[in-house]
Amino acid sequence: MMLPVDDLAFEASFFGRPVWRLKDAAAAEDVVMEAREQGVGLISCRLPAGETGGRGLARHGFRLVETLVTLTCPVAGQKMPDGVSPAMRSEEEALSCAEIGAKTFKHDRFHADSQVDNAIADALKSAWVANAVKDRADCVLLYRDEVQEIRGFNACLFRPSDKMAIIDLIGIDPECQRQGIGSRLLQGMHAHYHGRADEIRLGTQLANKQSLDFYRRNGFQELFRQETWHWVPNPNQGNL
Repeated sequence: MMLPVDDLAFEASFFGRPVWRLKDAAAAEDVVMEAREQGVGLISCRLPAGETGGRGLARHGFRLVETLVTLTCPVAGQKMPDGVSPAMRSEEEALSCAEIGAKTFKHDRFHADSQVDNAIADALKSAWVANAVKDRADCVLLYRDEVQEIRGFNACLFRPSDKMAIIDLIGIDPECQRQGIGSRLLQGMHAHYHGRADEIRLGTQLANKQSLDFYRRNGFQELFRQETWHWVPNPNQGNL
């Protein structure tokens, strides 16, 4: 039987066990049975917030770990701000951004799940950032201080068919937060995609009030919410 799942090799490399994404919540019972047979370490499923399918997931051992809020704003014509420029995709840049990511990202679904070891969550997000800088993102905008140290980054994706730019990851060195760097990186994104994209979208966690307030101050409006559910094989036996 073909199961409605995606096998997530990148995530599995950190968990040391298969990791799946469930594409049809109605198939949760069959998928969980097969996951136990195959030694799967984690299954995720994302649904529109409030959808009744969440109750079915809960019956089969899934737990709600986050509510993801998607926001949007139109692309505006702005100039590239001082200190912001596209990354050259170097190893040094990737390492610097990964270090910032490790210190910054604590509200994603892996960190939000008490059954996932924080060391795994940290390593996964750091590698995600490094891969974005090297080649996965369409563009990575960097903010450098007066001595050319990287203090923030904005990894952007682009969907030409939808004329949509997406903030995949944005991170600011904790020592430099509340200094306007995030707003400059957003301004740089507007400048970079002006004439190519009509809108900018992003997703952030409902629990991350600081992030939501920041984007709303910068002109973003909420589009919709989704719930992320996780299943692990033995939720009462400590962290994965």
